Amino acid sequence: MAHNPFHGLMQPSRRPSMQFQQLNQAYQSDPRRILGQTLMGQGASAAPVATPLQGLGRLSSALVGAYLQRKAGDNLLQQEQDARSALLSSLPDNASPMLRSMVDTNPSGLQAAMATQAIQPTTALKTQELPGAPGAVVVGVESTSPLGGKTFTPSSVYKPPKPIKQDFVTLTKADGSSPVTLPLGDAKIETFLSEGYIERQRAAPTFNIDQTQEETLVTESAKAGVKTLGDDSKTFESNVELLNRLDVAKDLLADGMDTGPIQRLLFPFRKIAADLNLISEDEQQQLSNQEVFDSISNYLIPRMRVKGSGSTSDTEGAAFAKATITIDKNSRSNSMILAGMRQLAQRQNKIFLEKEEWFYDKDKGNGSFRGFAKWAQANVPPAFQKFETDAELTAAIDAGTLSVGDAFYDAKNKQYEILTRKMIDG
Repeated sequence: MAHNPFHGLMQPSRRPSMQFQQLNQAYQSDPRRILGQTLMGQGASAAPVATPLQGLGRLSSALVGAYLQRKAGDNLLQQEQDARSALLSSLPDNASPMLRSMVDTNPSGLQAAMATQAIQPTTALKTQELPGAPGAVVVGVESTSPLGGKTFTPSSVYKPPKPIKQDFVTLTKADGSSPVTLPLGDAKIETFLSEGYIERQRAAPTFNIDQTQEETLVTESAKAGVKTLGDDSKTFESNVELLNRLDVAKDLLADGMDTGPIQRLLFPFRKIAADLNLISEDEQQQLSNQEVFDSISNYLIPRMRVKGSGSTSDTEGAAFAKATITIDKNSRSNSMILAGMRQLAQRQNKIFLEKEEWFYDKDKGNGSFRGFAKWAQANVPPAFQKFETDAELTAAIDAGTLSVGDAFYDAKNKQYEILTRKMIDG
């Protein structure tokens, strides 16, 4: 079976997208644009022409003005392309398809998000001595601001367990040589006494560590683990509900449903036409598919908000809409965003299941998650498969680990792709 997953990409538009605010400001003050606009205004004058030369002058002004505005627009277009390239190169190799698609759909939003992330403080678990309590420490989180300065937020206090005193006995020979110290009651004491050792009337105290603290830590760790599994279970069920909807949207896109700005524009008019029975049966089916897709999109948008972050403003809602599938995005962008959401949720649920099995397995976690992160990193497949050759891609399709609508990483061309029916058919 032949595969060619690296074709079908459209050339970018030759018009500026006006999606970069800082570039738009420079464009508005570009002398070529301003002069060109002035000349075009002169050339478009409706005042009577006194001489043929005056008319020719107006025509020349209009042409030169149009040329200058075109040069200003070309310059802005090149700046936008350079800005997108710089933005793409700043993303890590394992960045999700959703982030990469935002370079085309909402570069200003992505720049703002990256800038916000860059100034986020770094945190680390730290301890500080507790004054007046030798050996005790305060456990907390130390936040380091990228602008300088540190803050410490305490969370708990650890006090070392009080040692239990245990009496020992010291035996020596009659001349005081070869001292031997043993716990009081040790059976070897009688042996040494029978060999001529005598007891020195001086105890050498030492300490045994109380095992109660360790048992408490194990118990509390198990309780925390059960709570974690309970929280994971809620997220797992939420992901299942989400995946059911994403699978429907995936099938609609894979079957050729059209999306894009024109489809969004025609959407309400088609609804009216359908009510008036003015469109064909095939068009009605297409409209029904788009309505289902639109309802899934409306379900996803509010769920882009982080839990506990409060109410969502109109501006944030618009930003969330740009970050998920919508009927006004083109089919490729929707497919890439959808694949990223599906595959990340599927991997998260896979980790939840493995985590639960690890916790209750006596030979693995036995009531804790110690070692699970390292094991999962080595044994749970990544969300996006990576292929070096067409043969590897063919093998994954034949094995059923990759299906139409799934995203994968094309290592040869260093970019993410979506598997389409056209790739399978050759």
